[in-house]
Amino acid sequence: MIIATIIAIAVLVALVTAAVTRVRKRPRAPVDVNPEAHEWAQRFYSDELSRDVAARFISIVVEYAPVKIQKLSPSTTFVVDLGLDDLEPVEIVMAMEDEFRFKIPDQDAAILFSISDVIKYITLRIGNENRA
Repeated sequence: MIIATIIAIAVLVALVTAAVTRVRKRPRAPVDVNPEAHEWAQRFYSDELSRDVAARFISIVVEYAPVKIQKLSPSTTFVVDLGLDDLEPVEIVMAMEDEFRFKIPDQDAAILFSISDVIKYITLRIGNENRA
């Protein structure tokens, strides 16, 4: 029983790794920011950096989640509210890495549950990089 579970987990990890590798090989152009994403960002964020990050990130989210921008809020969660499957959050993280041009460690990605979590994280990373 334990051996079967270990084998099943190993197969699952191999499948996810293969899928991520396949997705990662596709070059990704910078996101075309949806005009509605700009309006959304202005409603929820006051500073320019947060608005820019929010608009770019929301444009990424609507590529992967079948949702209208008007239905999103900073508290929207990826799994519960958007119903994303196991692979879609990984794809979103990879798209974020491409868009914002920095690596997001797995331990950081694991604690990004909502839109506001991501916007705060990216804003802090960009702010820290600008200070360095």
